[in-house]
Amino acid sequence: MPGRAGEALATAAREAFTHGMQAAAIAATVLLLGAAVLASVTLRRVRVRETEATECE
Repeated sequence: MPGRAGEALATAAREAFTHGMQAAAIAATVLLLGAAVLASVTLRRVRVRETEATECE
């Protein structure tokens, strides 16, 4: 599209893309932080058994 209409369309498309990318980045950040908290809470309850190391001959 030539002229002002084309410029307006291109600007609107860039802004929509940027807005969508920001929303996706925020959603991914929230999801990863939630997963980190869940892993931290879950792994806090795990007990590690100490076993004697045996050498392979």
